[in-house]
Amino acid sequence: MDYGKLETINWILTIAFAVVVATFAWYLLKNKRKVETTENSTGSKETHQLQLQAYERLALLVERSKLEGLINRVHQNNYSAKDMQQALLQTLRQEFEHNITQQIYVTTGIWTAVEKMKDQNMYIINQLAAVLPPEASATDLNKSILEFTINNPDTTMNKLILDAIQFEAKKLL
Repeated sequence: MDYGKLETINWILTIAFAVVVATFAWYLLKNKRKVETTENSTGSKETHQLQLQAYERLALLVERSKLEGLINRVHQNNYSAKDMQQALLQTLRQEFEHNITQQIYVTTGIWTAVEKMKDQNMYIINQLAAVLPPEASATDLNKSILEFTINNPDTTMNKLILDAIQFEAKKLL
């Protein structure tokens, strides 16, 4: 593995993560300052229930999109790194598409964050796969992804997005 390329990827991901964190911090502070509205002005109990269910589904999507979990669900011993890359990307897309309708029940900020998380996870998979030799196995790619997530725990957005989802859901309770 070319460590120069991996270091460049790490810097790019770190900068991207910093921008996302700053955006979320601003978003959370902005929403924290808003006065809670009454049930009459925000909608009916049924609407609240649909919104809460959407936040629950998105929390599940975020959990299922963690790279470590994807590897465990998708791994096949006979896969090449390229096969594994494609399987991981396809699984991420399917998970996202399965929950795409939830965007009508949640805030734009949350939905945008979920989209960015999917894109970031796909980017990480693609970048790590790109530095592997052509004959690399699925195990090689999995090892690279796991090492990356262990060595760079703050570069994945999953935890941050789960916190934002919880924050928004609690406002409905």
